[in-house]
Amino acid sequence: MKNGGIFFSLLIIFFALLFLNAISSGVTGKNTGNVDDVNGVLVFYRSSPVTDFETMGTVKVGLTMSNKPEELIDVLTSKLKKQFPTAEAIVISDPNMNSGSAIKFK
Repeated sequence: MKNGGIFFSLLIIFFALLFLNAISSGVTGKNTGNVDDVNGVLVFYRSSPVTDFETMGTVKVGLTMSNKPEELIDVLTSKLKKQFPTAEAIVISDPNMNSGSAIKFK
């Protein structure tokens, strides 16, 4: 009877930990979404990742042929890959899309 009680207690603890893990890793809400992958880089425009990250530096557009959003994002992601090869994403907070922060997830 004693071994059965210990087993039952361990089973309850296991399921409680499993439940807590599921809650903490699957946080979603109205402000959670998917982002685009451009040139192998995740692009966060006027938003930020939910996951913890570290900022590696800033990337600037410079001169471009036009100010179309697609071209600006393409230029930023291409420069990011050259300047910060280990960066996983870019956070573009500038509404004019002239610069962005290179980030790496923790």
